[in-house]
Amino acid sequence: MRVAFCLYKYFPFGGLQRDFMRIAQTVAARGHQVRVYTQSWEGECPDNFELIRVPVKSRTNHGRNAEYYAWVQHHLRDHPVDRVVGFNKMPGLDVYYAADVCYAEKVAQEKGFFYRLTSRYRHYAAFERATFEHGKQTQLLMLTNKQIADFQKHYQTEAERFQILPPGFTRTENIANRSQTVVKFIVRKMVSQNSKNYCCK
Repeated sequence: MRVAFCLYKYFPFGGLQRDFMRIAQTVAARGHQVRVYTQSWEGECPDNFELIRVPVKSRTNHGRNAEYYAWVQHHLRDHPVDRVVGFNKMPGLDVYYAADVCYAEKVAQEKGFFYRLTSRYRHYAAFERATFEHGKQTQLLMLTNKQIADFQKHYQTEAERFQILPPGFTRTENIANRSQTVVKFIVRKMVSQNSKNYCCK
């Protein structure tokens, strides 16, 4: 089966990036094809990954992220996969690994009215809404119950779409436990969909 992973940037020492690498390597070790879409990649890339560096030109982070999403969407239409797994919020994901807090809750607690008028806010709010809004199909892998409560508060997300990931006593155990859970979840969902081809919606 073909699994595409989406993350904006990869560098070896980020927590999200370490989780991604362990999960993607576990998927590949099980014999599945791994494709990675990223804006930038630092460090070595495993030989069994198909690494695609997405060209972006905008001067702002949210502008580059919008360009990234549009490019990936177009590429997946021509080169479909069985599952799209995201480590950043964006439309059309089959599975989202929620390493970030709820943006809507953060804005409500920390930002004022005028911040909501910015293009930065509109972008991140729209991409989060497309991931968590009631009625969407994205399955959501969460690290804490606090995350779930915040997202349900703002988006009325269906409870059955959430999967809480197991904790670990150490960081190494944490990553290992999470990677096994995520891989089982991804493969189970692919089988339940009869290996139907997916691209970003």
